[in-house]
Amino acid sequence: MKKFTNIPVSLIQYALVNRKISHLKLYIHLKLEDNGYVEYNKSSCKKWAEEIGIHEKTVKSSLDWLIANKWVTGNKKRCVLRIISYRNLSL
Repeated sequence: MKKFTNIPVSLIQYALVNRKISHLKLYIHLKLEDNGYVEYNKSSCKKWAEEIGIHEKTVKSSLDWLIANKWVTGNKKRCVLRIISYRNLSL
């Protein structure tokens, strides 16, 4: 797990203006956890909720939002989530 990342200011501004702080917390946590792909299973949401300090339901709804808005994509066969890069989010 990485210790730090350079977050684009425009991404933080978007989260603040659109009230997506929990969504951004989860995205950044997933981004720091691994470089590109994160294993996803039933216990993942609970683990992430404890690590971030938010409720498990919030993690699930935030993850749904991240997938719907293509910040994160899923691969059901491999049970992994692909975390989209900052550069691709800004395009």
